[in-house]
Amino acid sequence: TRSEAERALVRAEADQLRGEWEPTPDDPGTVGEWADRWLAGAHHLAPRTMRNTRQALDVRVRPALGEIPVPDLTRQRVEGWVRDLITQGYAPDSVRLAVAALRGALTAAERAGVVTQRPADRIGLPRPRRRDLVVLTPGDVERICAAMPCSQDRLVVLLAAYCGLRAGEIAGLTVGRIDLAGRCVTVAESVGDVDGTLVRRGTKTGRVRSVPIPETVASPLAAHLSTRPTDPDAPLMATADGGPWRYGSWYRHRFRPAVGAIDRPELRFHDLRHTYASWLKMSDVALDASFGMVRDRRPPGPSCPLCGSVLATAR
Repeated sequence: TRSEAERALVRAEADQLRGEWEPTPDDPGTVGEWADRWLAGAHHLAPRTMRNTRQALDVRVRPALGEIPVPDLTRQRVEGWVRDLITQGYAPDSVRLAVAALRGALTAAERAGVVTQRPADRIGLPRPRRRDLVVLTPGDVERICAAMPCSQDRLVVLLAAYCGLRAGEIAGLTVGRIDLAGRCVTVAESVGDVDGTLVRRGTKTGRVRSVPIPETVASPLAAHLSTRPTDPDAPLMATADGGPWRYGSWYRHRFRPAVGAIDRPELRFHDLRHTYASWLKMSDVALDASFGMVRDRRPPGPSCPLCGSVLATAR
């Protein structure tokens, strides 16, 4: 009866709100519903990636495709949607993230047997914008450090340039991860700021690695450690009042003014990590994807800014 159908609809909507909605032959689900279902199970996504993916779904996918039943979504419709995003001025990376989110939803529908094809696969996408690789000189790094207002700020720059640490990895370092006697730092965690909340998780690659500490970093690192609590779980970096160190705030208020002061406003913090990799390659060093395992193939040449100390420590 009509009343029974209405009650069934109410139950189905309630189940969907609770995450218990299940597709049926009469109701295979819309793109928006499958997006919710996929996102609820996407535990592999890092917190910031989860946030960005949710935003992509809400802003770019749902308005155009969210109400379409997944079996009715065609390749032509998806290609038209991608063209519209490009016409609206979305950056290539934004378009690609939206398509990746749509693919996640359609993959979930395919695995459930609701669809047999995924119309978002193998479609033309704008190429991401690539910056030219920036490799700094030791003098460049020294000038950035000199423009920093305090020793901790300078140490952050040195850890990135001479140890290849990512910003989140520096934020995640604890006192106990520093082995001055063994001249190495253990990189096991990363801390990111997601909508004002600091989230601690594993490294980007999910691996723990040991990174040698060259002489350029050892002395300022030892001096900094002398100012920190002896608790091995205490964070290596902190604000002046003892609060948590936040990379986003540091980048805006310390790094950007510093590179502006030396007339290099185009520099990004990640250029320091690229510089580390390039310096190692100058000495014919074999690197893994995370710059973790380091071994020398031949004695480092005098042109290597790391002066062989990294290689000697890594053996």
